[in-house]
Amino acid sequence: MEDEQRKKIGELFPKEYLKKRIISLDIPDIYDFNDEKLKKELIDKVKRYY
Repeated sequence: MEDEQRKKIGELFPKEYLKKRIISLDIPDIYDFNDEKLKKELIDKVKRYY
C-alpha cells in the first residue's frame, strides 16, 4: 500500500481508520505477479512490524 492509498482509506472510512492499524509499506506498484524481488521487499518490510 502506498501513502496515497492509506490516506484515501482514512477519508472514506474515518471511524474505522482510527480503530485499526494501517501500515503503509511504501512499495510502488511496479512488480509483476509473484515477482521474486517483490516477495523479498515485502518480507523485509513486514519484519519491522512483527
